[in-house]
Amino acid sequence: MIALVDRVLKNSFIYSIGNISNKLVGFILLPMFTSHFSVREYGILSLTEITSQLLIALFGLGLSTAFERWYYETNSDETRKKLFFTVLITSFFLIVMMLIVVNLFSTQLSIILFDDSKYRYLLNLIAITSALEILSLLTFSLMRIKEKALLLSSATVFKTLINLLTTIYFIVYLGKG
Repeated sequence: MIALVDRVLKNSFIYSIGNISNKLVGFILLPMFTSHFSVREYGILSLTEITSQLLIALFGLGLSTAFERWYYETNSDETRKKLFFTVLITSFFLIVMMLIVVNLFSTQLSIILFDDSKYRYLLNLIAITSALEILSLLTFSLMRIKEKALLLSSATVFKTLINLLTTIYFIVYLGKG
């Protein structure tokens, strides 16, 4: 019993490190955003984040969460592997569909969201990052199920660090806005 409590506390601590690193990035980037962005650019950034979250919700279909639930309904490793493969292939299909839809309608979506068609490239980038996020959610779900707390937190911190560094590089050093 004590070993179980110890494992739960240890894993909770490790998971919290990954979650805190994610929140910390927003805290670190906020002063940079306010000093390098106009109000309009900050609004565009906010709209892109909301659009990304909508794409992830619409085309991800919560499959990573469903996978976690379905995983425990079977005791067979073979069935669990088939389940993961099925969810992965379905996610790929949905991602391809999302990329096609966004690419086809990026000009119209840009006009609807930003009152300007010049941001269509941004919508395509958002679709690509949303696709990667959908895949990472599934991968992270598998790590969580397998109780790979250290691997999951390390991957989360790494992903967050890459996000932070690329954001700083593009905004501060290249002045891309």
